[in-house]
Amino acid sequence: MKLLKTVVGTALLAAATTVSAVPVTLNMVGASWENVQGENVTDNVTGVGTNEIRWGARTDKNKSGYRFDAADNLPLTFESGDYFTLGTFTHINFPITSGTAITSADLDLTVELDILGTSLEQGPYTFSFKHTETPNNACIGLYLPFIGCLGWENGNVDDIVELDTSFLSDEFIVDSYAFSLEIIGFQDMKTQRIIDELSTKEGDKTSANVIARLNVRDLPREVPEPASVALMGIALAGMVFLRRRKQA
Repeated sequence: MKLLKTVVGTALLAAATTVSAVPVTLNMVGASWENVQGENVTDNVTGVGTNEIRWGARTDKNKSGYRFDAADNLPLTFESGDYFTLGTFTHINFPITSGTAITSADLDLTVELDILGTSLEQGPYTFSFKHTETPNNACIGLYLPFIGCLGWENGNVDDIVELDTSFLSDEFIVDSYAFSLEIIGFQDMKTQRIIDELSTKEGDKTSANVIARLNVRDLPREVPEPASVALMGIALAGMVFLRRRKQA
């Protein structure tokens, strides 16, 4: 009976074992802006399908925009569960004509990975960015409801970008492991803090790293059926009996 319990316990322990870390190499990141939403997008937005989009009226001297550049230290090797940099997001903010701004845009990313000797391309994974275009001029002085600005209106108002950090990709299988890509957020270039929102002054630009994590879980392993375990125990017990008989 002790032998049978030992065999069953060992099988259950093997099935329950989880993976703490798997080495991964990120070789390439491809980027494309898609599904841009806003007012008169067809006329006001350029660069859809590339890594940089711009928006604003055709008569605007400068246009606002989003740009994504893949990490410049590729290939990058890390372990599953570690934070790593997919690339750099840049928000360019200029005063633009009212009614020509976007409200959101999707970034499609494709990655090339080496995992456990297997090279594979995954994606595109779609990350959503929400855009808040603020007035070009803010009240400097006292603002009163129903009356307005008691002063002058030439103060800048920061535009805001929010990254949806709830994204988790579908799992993909390598060997006996299941992987999924998760977006963690923006990493502030100065403070290194992880955040999900950026603000940019008029006439300026803000850059931040896009941080991700590759999660991994061990796929369930087949546990011997009770009958098979019993037969294994009987066979081992028989071998022990024969060995003792020979020694006798």
